[in-house]
Amino acid sequence: MQRIFLLRAYGDFVIAIQAIAKSDKKIQIVASDHLAPLYHALRAASVIPPLSIEFIALGIQEGQLNFFTNKQLLSWNTWRQLSKLKAYIKANPNHKGKDYIEQDIRRSAFNFIVGHTFQAVVPAGANVYSAFADWLKLHNDTLKDETIKEKHLNEVLVIPDARLQKRVIQPALLAQLKKDTIAKGFNFKVARFKHPVVTSDLTYNNFDQLIQYMWAADFIICTDSLPAHLAYVLKKPHFIFYPKQGMTNFFTPYAIANNTIGHFEETDFRFLNNDIAS
Repeated sequence: MQRIFLLRAYGDFVIAIQAIAKSDKKIQIVASDHLAPLYHALRAASVIPPLSIEFIALGIQEGQLNFFTNKQLLSWNTWRQLSKLKAYIKANPNHKGKDYIEQDIRRSAFNFIVGHTFQAVVPAGANVYSAFADWLKLHNDTLKDETIKEKHLNEVLVIPDARLQKRVIQPALLAQLKKDTIAKGFNFKVARFKHPVVTSDLTYNNFDQLIQYMWAADFIICTDSLPAHLAYVLKKPHFIFYPKQGMTNFFTPYAIANNTIGHFEETDFRFLNNDIAS
């Protein structure tokens, strides 16, 4: 049996389970319990079929296993998390199969500390969506066939927040987006996590609320973060902003195919010309 451990951030989780859901391959999924609320929100929205996932408590609170971060790498919680994972593997061996983690980052050190051999689904530098398709032996056209139904723009939703500060859409860009969106005659809304910046901001406190706002929009503008992957799963047209010299291997198949990707310094908001939503 092939078994995959999903221990990273929310966006990684969405990419993994939407790919597994498209495959006929038998995959045993073990995931950190911090990802359970996101799975249940996706199930409630009926965009992911029921999957057999064993959620385990590893004490992850910073968005992903601390070992895969720079900030928390040497913290005491990192070793507690790894110890719990090591205990789970000892109690639940996979003698006749292979175990996988999502990415190849720090895999050798991870294997050494945990005392177990994990393979990686995503090679270093590879596009994460394509790597999962290759691993699951999905048809070459699977991602292309998952076309997003585009329609005339009416409501544009911007989700500026991100886990990493360098990926947050800053006020100057947000103001320009608002000006140009309204000038084109579209409704403009901003959704923020918990704390509004202006009174017109929508706020969400959980994944269900975020998905609800995204369902209501015709076009999503976001950063290279969780909302981009939710937009792809929800089949919503979207534009992804990312920092220069930033990682490009998490771009969605839709954004790549439609070139709806730009740096934060982007000033040509081509997605507002209705060319891609006619």
